[in-house]
Amino acid sequence: METVRGRQYNEIYSVGGVPASKILAGYGEALPELSVSFDRHGRGTAVNVDLYGYDPSQDVAVVQIREFEREGSRRRQYTRIRKDYALVGRTESGGMFRHPVGAMAVRANASGDAAATVRAAQRWMFGVSEIQLARSVRQGDVLLTPERSSPKGEVTELGTGIVVGESHAVQASRIVRDGKGVVWALDPIIRHAKGQHAAICGDAVDQWHTVRLAKEAPTWSFTGGRLKD
Repeated sequence: METVRGRQYNEIYSVGGVPASKILAGYGEALPELSVSFDRHGRGTAVNVDLYGYDPSQDVAVVQIREFEREGSRRRQYTRIRKDYALVGRTESGGMFRHPVGAMAVRANASGDAAATVRAAQRWMFGVSEIQLARSVRQGDVLLTPERSSPKGEVTELGTGIVVGESHAVQASRIVRDGKGVVWALDPIIRHAKGQHAAICGDAVDQWHTVRLAKEAPTWSFTGGRLKD
């Protein structure tokens, strides 16, 4: 689908002929309240949202949440602009989520295809390559990635069942944590304790997978931070 972006800031105007405003409206529950409040001298704040990535196959989007502030005396005023980026979407159960993502990952990949910007944000979240992301399966903020080898070096045995990210229950023939803190699972299946996501599992027998919990970027208070799914 053709992505039309602004020339200066790379914000998306439309995707496949659909205006950005219409796409954003579909994620309204996951976005902060927009606001404009200025006095007669032009002092005040405004919060707005722009679209930077969109993948309809996943029903997710990358948004920039921006605050503009002007303060000071009538004669000497100054402005401040603060920005956050987030991946927003809808779970299988219909609930909305908002996950803060790294600004550099978005900006470095915000010049072309809208879906590519979404993948860049997800690569940042889970610390994987494009190839790894394509081979993985996601359950909310957990990614299950097939690995070509078994964990190396000294590992910590975690048994056959653990919970990650508060609500993702991992069951496997064997679960270990390697020296870098990465969780590995042999023949895993992951179920969501709240039932907001479908169960996911490994794609082959006797294969190790890494279980990756998404990291999140720090946020300014006006964005509302993370909205849990």
